[in-house]
Amino acid sequence: MLAIFATIGGVATSVAFVSKQFLTGIQYQWGVTYGALGPVLFVAGLTVIYVISAESGVHRGIRRIAGVNLVLFVLFGLLLFAVSPRDAVLSWGTTALGTYATSFVPMSLYTGGEWVAGWTVWNWSWWFSWAPFAGLFLAALSRGRRIRTVVFTGAVATSAATVVWFLLLGGTSLSLQHSGTANILGSIATHGGSEAVAGYPLFSALPLSQLLIFLFLALIIVFITTSADTSTLVVTILSTRRNLAPTTGSIVFWGVFQGVVAVAVLLIGGGESLQAVAVLTGGPFAVISLVALVGLTRAVLHDEGGQSSLRARIRRRGSERGPNGPRED
Repeated sequence: MLAIFATIGGVATSVAFVSKQFLTGIQYQWGVTYGALGPVLFVAGLTVIYVISAESGVHRGIRRIAGVNLVLFVLFGLLLFAVSPRDAVLSWGTTALGTYATSFVPMSLYTGGEWVAGWTVWNWSWWFSWAPFAGLFLAALSRGRRIRTVVFTGAVATSAATVVWFLLLGGTSLSLQHSGTANILGSIATHGGSEAVAGYPLFSALPLSQLLIFLFLALIIVFITTSADTSTLVVTILSTRRNLAPTTGSIVFWGVFQGVVAVAVLLIGGGESLQAVAVLTGGPFAVISLVALVGLTRAVLHDEGGQSSLRARIRRRGSERGPNGPRED
């Protein structure tokens, strides 16, 4: 139940954020106005898309949308790098990576200022709320694969993509803001302090701005669809009796329920409400994640199901090599 609670809260928070970002973008760029029903209708449309994807299954719906997501991500990244101030981005990026590598632990736990403290706590909680469904889905896809393959694809490759994303967007934003080419902070202040608008003045100041904004809006929809359809399927499996396949009705129920929670969060308040929901749902699961981490470590190190443990393989490899190198016999 706690895994279901955390998953719904985390994904609903993400859907709410994406709704604000998308609607703010079309309002900023093209002057499209929307009333109180705007977020509701947008979330309803998203819900229809990711429920259909979840009901189609992993190989038909989820896999295809994930493929589209990857293609859009690569196209957007290459285009942004081509039109951005590359020297400044590389300079900012090198400095940021060096500082992050040498100060990883203190920066991750730093709560010295009110703004930094709030974002540190809520970001950790938000990530933990994604842990149940992301971990279970990754485990299901990884069955029969080597641990090194799972670690590379699930941790190394995805982390590298995240780093590239932050370096490109962050470096370009800092460069344009400092040079006066774009007034990103001014746009945020004009829109009531909402960070949802931050990307659009950035893209507007670059060549091929319309194409960048279009790709960015498409990425918003495809990314959240990829996440929400997966979470819907995992929550449905968690709530279904073991050895029984999830029914279409249960998939629709949990998908719609996530959308309803997202709408409720949007209608209750702004960014503070979204952060509160993430902390409320993800915070408790941090303890469960630590316990799961210990269990995973023990499972890898010890004999499981008659298979050779990692510890035994290391000892055996050492004995085969011998004290003076590999044995000839």
